[in-house]
Amino acid sequence: MARKPRVDFIGFHHVANQGMHNNKILATIIEKNKFLEIVCKACNTYDITLHDYCLMDNHYHLLLETRRENLSFFMRQINGNYAIYFNKKQERSGPLWLGRYKSWHIIHEEYLDYTIKYIEYDPIKADLSFFVSDYPYTLSAAILGPEPVVECAKKSMLIERFTQSELKEFLRKDLTKDELGALDDEKRKKITKDKKG
Repeated sequence: MARKPRVDFIGFHHVANQGMHNNKILATIIEKNKFLEIVCKACNTYDITLHDYCLMDNHYHLLLETRRENLSFFMRQINGNYAIYFNKKQERSGPLWLGRYKSWHIIHEEYLDYTIKYIEYDPIKADLSFFVSDYPYTLSAAILGPEPVVECAKKSMLIERFTQSELKEFLRKDLTKDELGALDDEKRKKITKDKKG
């Protein structure tokens, strides 16, 4: 059966991917920094803004804004280049990622806010931190902490839309059950389909 075509519309996209067999493919500080370096290089190449991210040991989430229909090219570059780096470093061969990345085209602002919270709360759900922005590999941690924000995220809405105190207040409020429900895969598909007409 043929694969469904990717949604490459201009606009906001939440993308995620994980390691094959749930393997730890972003386990070290060096690996996470290398992944962000690859992401920023691809953002520059494809004129994409990184609005948020969360890098976990076995998967990642990115919130991106495209200005051209080039998301699939961007994703091929970051997943391919990171796989080359990781396989060489670990002296391994074969696929690194579980499969094609997941992506959700985000159409309205309310859903965009839910997605930001969903991404930022991922380390809490995984019991890696107690508070949003405590886990170092999220954008909020860079904005609110001592580490510099990566170049490709300097125009993020988290920086341009919020002061630091406003961002803390925004992220302090947990997602409600209804908001979490709106992020359910089936509902996401329905929202996208409805909006496409």
